[in-house]
Amino acid sequence: MAYFAALLVHNFAWEIAEPRFVLAPGISLCRFSGSELERVYQDLCKKHLIDDSDPFNYQVCLLITPDATGNFYADIFDSNSDIEKLSNFISIFTNCILSMRRIIWSHDNFRTVAGTEILFVPMGDLIAGDWNPITEKNAPLIAEAWSNFKKTVKTGHRISDALTYFCYAGRAQYAEQVCLNLAIVLEILFAPHSNSETSHQTAFNVSRFMATNRPNREDVFQMVKQFYGVRSSIVHGGKPDYEKAEEVAYRTYLLVCRILRKILLEKETTQTFNDEARRRELFQGYLFD
Repeated sequence: MAYFAALLVHNFAWEIAEPRFVLAPGISLCRFSGSELERVYQDLCKKHLIDDSDPFNYQVCLLITPDATGNFYADIFDSNSDIEKLSNFISIFTNCILSMRRIIWSHDNFRTVAGTEILFVPMGDLIAGDWNPITEKNAPLIAEAWSNFKKTVKTGHRISDALTYFCYAGRAQYAEQVCLNLAIVLEILFAPHSNSETSHQTAFNVSRFMATNRPNREDVFQMVKQFYGVRSSIVHGGKPDYEKAEEVAYRTYLLVCRILRKILLEKETTQTFNDEARRRELFQGYLFD
């Protein structure tokens, strides 16, 4: 059933001259402050006492219209829904977790409201800046990556599965859970085709994929190895220092954002990670390069 949906994204700033940027047919990023949608939200706060009748200072929203929603699943509590996948892309291209978002549905272009729900993510405070900007630079990249993803990536492919666990990392309650889900992302994408020396080979493959010279490769390799040390402590019953876990989770989250940006924007790279034979060839090439 076609409908309208507006996803209000907290802690983001609108830095585009025009009030709307089209990502795909029926899907736009919009300036929320000063818009008609802001009036609808404030009316909900006043009349229905949502958000304790005290409106949050949302400045950006994701607007979905019936041109998209016939085939667009907008459920913020389902990590495999289209709207959560698209929220992932906003995270990837702004380097932050969407700490809080509210969705508003309507069947009549928001003349009336059919429902609203809010999702708060505790770890958003760890991996979020103050008023992360939506700009004329990152908005086109989100659109390009989304288009490439929709055209080339199918459910069950490595990239699709990696994005699911990246979403789980963004929803996590604790830094340790962020680490475990990011470890799954890294292994889905970079683990060797054998089960031996997984952490070493994953770190090696990540370093070769992301760095262009030896010093940078060594830095990335050591960072991933340190991350695996924290991950191993967690899964084997240890209790890692919480501040260290937070630091490692933060740095690895940023690394994974960089990885996913590269995979999603480079069409040849997207195809490589969708094809097991090409992926195997890529990693074997790293060994003998």
